[in-house]
Amino acid sequence: MARTRSRLGLDMVRCEEFYDKWKRVGNFCEKNPNTAGYIDRYLDELLEIREIQSEILGDSQKSNDSCVAMATDDLTERAVRPLAREKNREVKKLAVIKLTRIVEDNEKNGKKRRITAKEVEQVIKGVRAEMDIDRPVPLPVGEYDIILADPPWKYNFGETDSRDIENQYPTLELDEIKALAIPSAKESALFLWATAPKLQEALEVMSAWGFDYKTHAVWDKQKIGMGYWFRGQHELLLVGTKGNFSPPEESVRRSSVISAERTEHSAKPAVVYEIIEEMFPTGKYLELFARNTRTNWTAWGNQV
Repeated sequence: MARTRSRLGLDMVRCEEFYDKWKRVGNFCEKNPNTAGYIDRYLDELLEIREIQSEILGDSQKSNDSCVAMATDDLTERAVRPLAREKNREVKKLAVIKLTRIVEDNEKNGKKRRITAKEVEQVIKGVRAEMDIDRPVPLPVGEYDIILADPPWKYNFGETDSRDIENQYPTLELDEIKALAIPSAKESALFLWATAPKLQEALEVMSAWGFDYKTHAVWDKQKIGMGYWFRGQHELLLVGTKGNFSPPEESVRRSSVISAERTEHSAKPAVVYEIIEEMFPTGKYLELFARNTRTNWTAWGNQV
């Protein structure tokens, strides 16, 4: 594995381009806060990849560079992202070894090409399968009348490319999400998160789970993001009901606009839990695809 450093060594070119802009334009970061923040997060992730490479080589010297590349010699910039967003360090380490072997095999066979993002994703998926990491977690037993869900939507193109390196969840195909046997009561309410590009799919999921769409709230993230038509600054919280479930009492009905600053990727504002609990104080709460646990809530997901 002595060739790991050279074949998957980090290239400084792209990083230097950004730093050159910052040097020439004194307030570049202030004028482009989203770009600056994105680059900082990305470089932090890639620094870990460099350290992993050093571990594989048995090299105790860690990188002291002020910035780390946005691309590698044999991985396209886009292909680096699945490695960066993988949070399990052992998975990442084994994936780097396997990718290096692929590069070496390609060279032996006279194939000089860069590895694609799809190949990297397949390698990571294979490693996770070998380590038995993604075994499905059984859905909770019982019936819940208040359900909050944040499905890990799979995007077919770059609606979220600028931030997908932080995505901690393996995405699911639409049919996989729709096929879940949700433990909902005969009379229950569903609060379903959806991004703007996934509105149609979200409505399909709501129907497949047995709920009728009623209304929605809008989360104003207070920070502008990326997008092809509009630069996204909001997400939707759809509401659906099953059976004769009644809306909340008038005294606890909140504004349909929830204004709360966006923080980590995929993290939703804590105030949403408070709103739901205030609306339905005696509810039996279930959160699907949860990232954290919360008192009085049953949390289901591969991160709890």
